[in-house]
Amino acid sequence: MQKNETLQRQLLLRGLSSPYLCKEVIGKNIVTLFKGQENLKIYARILVRHYNTSSSPMSEEVFKVALERQVAPKLKAGDLTDQDVINLFNEISTLFNEEPDESEEMSLAIEKFVRQSLSYAEIVRQANIANEDEEYDLPAILGKALEKINSIDISSQGDKPISVFEDRARVVELYSQLKLSKLPTGVKTLDEATGGGLAKGEVGLVAARSGYGKTTTLASLAVSYAKQGFNVLHITLEELEARMLLRFDRISSGMDVGQLLNADNSVNQEAMLKLDDGYRKALETGKLGKLYFDKKSPQTVTVDRVRQILRSTERENGLKFDVLLIDYPDLMLNTERTGNEAEDGSMIFQQLRTLAQSNNVLLWTATQLNRSSSFADIMTMDNVEGSFRKINTVEFAITLNRNEEEYEQGFMRYHIDKNRNREFTGDTLFVKFDSRTLRISDETEQEIAQHEQLISGGETQAKAERKQAYAQKNGNDSASAQAKASALNNQDTFSGFVPMP
Repeated sequence: MQKNETLQRQLLLRGLSSPYLCKEVIGKNIVTLFKGQENLKIYARILVRHYNTSSSPMSEEVFKVALERQVAPKLKAGDLTDQDVINLFNEISTLFNEEPDESEEMSLAIEKFVRQSLSYAEIVRQANIANEDEEYDLPAILGKALEKINSIDISSQGDKPISVFEDRARVVELYSQLKLSKLPTGVKTLDEATGGGLAKGEVGLVAARSGYGKTTTLASLAVSYAKQGFNVLHITLEELEARMLLRFDRISSGMDVGQLLNADNSVNQEAMLKLDDGYRKALETGKLGKLYFDKKSPQTVTVDRVRQILRSTERENGLKFDVLLIDYPDLMLNTERTGNEAEDGSMIFQQLRTLAQSNNVLLWTATQLNRSSSFADIMTMDNVEGSFRKINTVEFAITLNRNEEEYEQGFMRYHIDKNRNREFTGDTLFVKFDSRTLRISDETEQEIAQHEQLISGGETQAKAERKQAYAQKNGNDSASAQAKASALNNQDTFSGFVPMP
């Protein structure tokens, strides 16, 4: 009995964020599936009714409002006491703070429990009908009913094979979904390269040297998507919360650090009030999507934990995320690590891809180039441990490039390492960026010409000089080299580039 109670609770927890599970599984027979659990029956009925009329995630607030309407008559009739109702509300809060067990073992156990429970109830029901009707074909009818129950897959979203030549209406519908699921970045060059933007379920990857702009790039993408009305979750495993929030505000507002903070690094209250008012109005008028940010420590977060953060935040706030950004997977905890850096890194990326598809979100993430990239004329993902395996898991991969002259004059390049949009034939994207606000923009024709001149005129010589200096000092001045590397890694002067509308 204790085992059944655990499975019943886990089934309900999964149903909190799954319209398919509520409509196609739990809704089949609430009384049977939650036998002996009267409170869970009440909650299940609320969920099934909600998801039969809405695909939006059920928030705790909406759930409690529905619960209050359902128990009010029983409270008035004396079937429930005030304390009974309080207990129900407290249990709802507990459920929304509890994460479902997503392990394969639990999934199989729940699936077996559902099939056995529904099958037993169906056998009893059909046998009772046959007892009342001598002409009732019990074996045939029961066989079909049990076959339908056996086809239930609680781990899916109800997708079935499509008859390509016959089910043309479904094919056209899916074509439409492909167009609607694409999320533009807001930067023309990036959107042209990706055929209008990456779609939900796809993965974009940014590679760069340490301190070169991975974090600023992902923050920029997060703000850009939110400014287009999309709901965004950004998880960082490296940067301080205050530093990240300052990035978000600079990118969103167009203000620089000197406008947001006073000379002593205290908050400029006047600027902050102005910014708060701007955010509020934009949210109220629907011009701004939601942007949620979560800071975790390195080597403490698994892919399962990311999934839990995603789903629990959706449930608690009654929204559906469109975009997930993770900065960055190399710092995530891999509980199945083998010790092979390349293999372990690619394993995390494969799991994240599965997460993006199963939760229908666009995922952007990053990876770090190794030290050998410093002397490449064009940095690519060839300078990433296990790059081939990582690239295989994504739809679009870019590496950040710039030389000193480009940086000084406000230019940046994206080198395209992987692009599944075969219609785009280029391998380099040029952008203009603002070091004060961390915003980017597409270059004018004149700026493109200027940018190309900077690349052809200065990079080869600069690279040669750096290589020569490295060769002379290597092994003889390691302390100095380490000091320079540390200074580069700790600097906060990099001006990232941002896809803004």
